[in-house]
Amino acid sequence: MRDWTKCTACQATLTTASGTEPHHALIREVTKGHLLYPSAQLFGLLSACERAVLKTIGHNEINAYTFIRIADNMLAESPPFVGCEEHEGELTKRVINYYLVTKPRILVKRFDQVCEGRRIEEQKRRKLAKLVD
Repeated sequence: MRDWTKCTACQATLTTASGTEPHHALIREVTKGHLLYPSAQLFGLLSACERAVLKTIGHNEINAYTFIRIADNMLAESPPFVGCEEHEGELTKRVINYYLVTKPRILVKRFDQVCEGRRIEEQKRRKLAKLVD
């Protein structure tokens, strides 16, 4: 995300140097010195995105209107902005866009894994049924 802007003030709103926040615990556990700690603003924005996506996906089936419902839920969350005053709208929009493109990929991958597991189980059951006949 730091590559998305050359503005040092914007970059400063994306990360923090210390990992003292409770939401930094996982990063502290797995880092080998290469991971950055998200700032409070970025964490708040991504948390709002996650809540909006889970609220939408959890109660509705996925269809052509899913992104519109996610956008409505995002507005209801009133997420914080990231970036300096001059670039905050553009940078926040870019972070949300990236999240909303990446999250469905993760969900679809997980759904495919579950379907593949069910398919394998069905094949095993059919094979056992043939052995019984």
